Amino acid sequence: MRFIELGEYRSATIDIDSDLCDRLIDVAGPRLDVRVARHGRVEIRANSNVGVISVDDLVIRVRPKVPLANLFHMLGVDTSTWTWGKDASAFGAGSDDLAAATVALFARSVETLCAWGLQHGYVAQEERLSGIRGRVDMTASMRRSWERSPIPCRFDEFVPDIFENQALFAGIAAARKVPGIPGRLGAHLRLLEDQFAAVRRRSITQAQIMSWKPNRSTRRYRTAMTLVGILLGQRDLIDRDRDVTAASFTLDMNVLFERYIITGLARRSPEPLLVGYQHGMHLDRGRRVAVAADLVVTPRSGGPPVLVGDTKYKLNDGVGKASDHYQLLAYATILGLDHGVLIYCDGGADSGSGSSAGDPVTTIDVVGNKQRHHVYRFDLSGSRTELESRLDALGEYLWKLVPVPAAPPLLHQVAGSTA
Repeated sequence: MRFIELGEYRSATIDIDSDLCDRLIDVAGPRLDVRVARHGRVEIRANSNVGVISVDDLVIRVRPKVPLANLFHMLGVDTSTWTWGKDASAFGAGSDDLAAATVALFARSVETLCAWGLQHGYVAQEERLSGIRGRVDMTASMRRSWERSPIPCRFDEFVPDIFENQALFAGIAAARKVPGIPGRLGAHLRLLEDQFAAVRRRSITQAQIMSWKPNRSTRRYRTAMTLVGILLGQRDLIDRDRDVTAASFTLDMNVLFERYIITGLARRSPEPLLVGYQHGMHLDRGRRVAVAADLVVTPRSGGPPVLVGDTKYKLNDGVGKASDHYQLLAYATILGLDHGVLIYCDGGADSGSGSSAGDPVTTIDVVGNKQRHHVYRFDLSGSRTELESRLDALGEYLWKLVPVPAAPPLLHQVAGSTA
């Protein structure tokens, strides 16, 4: 196996034949920039997608600049029982290996559920029995009225073959296909699979996991089910002509950062305001050029937007990129707003972003109109508690930019009333 390690937006030049290069382009798609360089060599450049892509004997790992503990926190995965570094190395994985860490965390979650005992539930069964159990299936009995035994019965069986366990079973199968996981971790998954002997193997989709709602008895499945959704969201490609497997496990940090910021702000928005996601609008009066802003704040009672913003998972020098300001200028102009916000990812003092520990905000006044753009650097380093505190601070800053609604007129005293 040949391993290539890259950081986000980093590149490497390697020697591979043209056939493997074509297959890598097909498998990676937009998740890697692959182009032929000089003298037949191939340049591979990472973008915002992190994880692992495997084609034949070539394995490319892209490490996130965000600490894995914070990355899982952004995904909504509870890692309070997970010791970073120690637990990952127990399975032979590095502490910055996203794919292996995800699988290891999932295996730990499933192992804990199995130790406490898999959740059971009542499942409807139909079976012909020598004696009556539950209710006699009269419809089935009338179809074969000449048969007196066995008796068709309908009854509820208290078994572990419920949706949650079927999803975990499917998650284990998906985890075993993740490329580059250590042998110890693969063996652990095979042992866990034996715990699901009484559970049917069925096809589970990511959409089913996303719509799943825990109840009082299945709350302990929350972490494992979140990880199942991540695992089922990956794609697995098989070249059947040559019997060679190409697989990948990646996360788009652009999407993850955007959702984390906007859902975090939505939870923190004051009662009169509503935080919207991917607000669609049109640049022209003919409604032929469609655009969408990441973040739009509107009054909960209705009315036009009062604030617009965009999230950018990339480092900046404090002022922001010109192309990003062009986007924000268009959004604010369409909505008739004087303020717009660009929220940039910041990896902390060691990320090379040039940020300081001081004010994370830079403002610029746009020439030719009254617009003011606010560039906010959101630091993704530190602990989960610090991340949540920074979301609090971001929300407080944004709500101050929103125009205060006019107070309702005071009611006049009824004539003749006493003070």
